[in-house]
Amino acid sequence: MVGALITRVVLAGSLTAASLLAQDTPTATYVERTWQMQDGLPEQTVQAFAQTKDRYLWIGTTGGLLRFDGARFVLYDRDNTPAFTDNNVFSLTAASDDTLWIATEGGGLIRHKDGVFRSFSAKDGLLNDFVRAVFRTAKD
Repeated sequence: MVGALITRVVLAGSLTAASLLAQDTPTATYVERTWQMQDGLPEQTVQAFAQTKDRYLWIGTTGGLLRFDGARFVLYDRDNTPAFTDNNVFSLTAASDDTLWIATEGGGLIRHKDGVFRSFSAKDGLLNDFVRAVFRTAKD
């Protein structure tokens, strides 16, 4: 189910972009692929998507953050990334400077910039470590 959701979101984005660029392209040229836990998803629950300028699709799950290049998943979680103290990624936002902001349920706010993760928590001035959403401003 999660894999089908990912495929539909990716496919829908491709169809939208393709329809703007070449409206006479038949949709039969698109391929549907389903990704599931055996393909690298850590959990069945996907909660957020964002795409950065380097064209990676970032996927927030209850089991951590995934970076997807169209073929492979790379998992970032509390087992392999020190900035993660909780794996439950609730919201993602890609900023215009290519910073990825990661909101977590209990692990605060995490910034991914230039390949480095940095966490922000209540110790850094957040009200608590439960961040539900991150939004871009008009200046961003």
